[in-house]
Amino acid sequence: GPVQDQILGAYVLGTQSTTARSSLDFVPNSEHARWFIHLRGKTLNCTTSYTPQAIIRSQGEYLFQLSKQVDLTESNVMTRSPAAFMETRQRNFAAHTPADTIPLVGPLVGMAAFMEAENRRPLAERIAAYRLTERIAPKFNSEIDASLVQLNQTLSQLQEQWPKGVLPPPTLHSLSTQSAATLALDFGSGNVTAGPIDWSLANPQAGISVVLSEQRLNSWLAQLPIAGQQIRDTDIDLLVNRIQGKSSDGPALPGTLPQQPVSLATLVLDEQRPLAVRFQENYTLLELRMRIRPTVGEELPTQVVRLRFDVRQTDSAFEILPTVAEVVPLQPELSQVAHELARNVLKQQFEQRLKTIPVPRQVPVPEAWVNAGVSHVEVTQFTSKGGWFSVVWQPRAVSVQ
Repeated sequence: GPVQDQILGAYVLGTQSTTARSSLDFVPNSEHARWFIHLRGKTLNCTTSYTPQAIIRSQGEYLFQLSKQVDLTESNVMTRSPAAFMETRQRNFAAHTPADTIPLVGPLVGMAAFMEAENRRPLAERIAAYRLTERIAPKFNSEIDASLVQLNQTLSQLQEQWPKGVLPPPTLHSLSTQSAATLALDFGSGNVTAGPIDWSLANPQAGISVVLSEQRLNSWLAQLPIAGQQIRDTDIDLLVNRIQGKSSDGPALPGTLPQQPVSLATLVLDEQRPLAVRFQENYTLLELRMRIRPTVGEELPTQVVRLRFDVRQTDSAFEILPTVAEVVPLQPELSQVAHELARNVLKQQFEQRLKTIPVPRQVPVPEAWVNAGVSHVEVTQFTSKGGWFSVVWQPRAVSVQ
């Protein structure tokens, strides 16, 4: 755009254009994730400086870089004031004075004016660089700060809304390498030693990795208030029907009340360890401990129900295939007849309800991601191995028409 300024007593007019682009560079840091946001650009100008003594024509090229450090800690995102770097190249190429038309004298006076402009050029470059920094840096700084303030407010709201009565909030861990940042939400209980995080399991180069630790997940499950919970068999049926979008019964006859399902038994979750997960080689085991309390008759002993989940890949989706791996008694020394009855009932009930679970490959993303050039993320890998489970999503770019 147009330039109108006053530098070292000279009235400056001309044109100026600026091109810039932002980038992000990660910095190796083992304590927490750290990165720099850069704004790199170039400003070109063509100006004429007017003083009573002379008119100086010049061209300038200014290469600049603004860098702002960002740190992701356990509780918030921190930043610092930006640093500015500038490389200036100013060139004076013509000088005119009122004596230009005078023979012999004109060229000498013009040369003297040009040399004076050259002597002042370093100072003029510094002033122009300062003006450029003063114009660009505040906007760069304020836009980043506004985004980080909004992010910190969101994190604070999530912490306030976290159901602390159900389980303690997770701890955020992070680190960064030269090429990526890796984040971990640690749901480990303060009473359970889950061990250090194995950062090698997350591969940022493969995409967005979500890695679950069997030990940490079971620590989190142990904090859920489900021990000893009682679930009627009819409640399980209603829940499954709602998930599948089905109605439990047909329409009631005119003038009659809808038929209510009759409960035949109640499932009582174990008071010590009702739920646990095992990440085995290429499959996952979900372990449920429960006993059956019939509406009529004696309570049946606690059984351990192990459900196996395998993953099958198709062209359009992944499929999670659940099966009943086994039903075994928690206390084998009790009545074998009662154990056999409980095993058959539970096995039959679970096998009736277990259905293949499709997982779409393509997952939609927020509008902000689309604006940044990501059309969707695609599930590319499921891995279960040695106490760890991981899912990898690969971002896909918006196609250019």
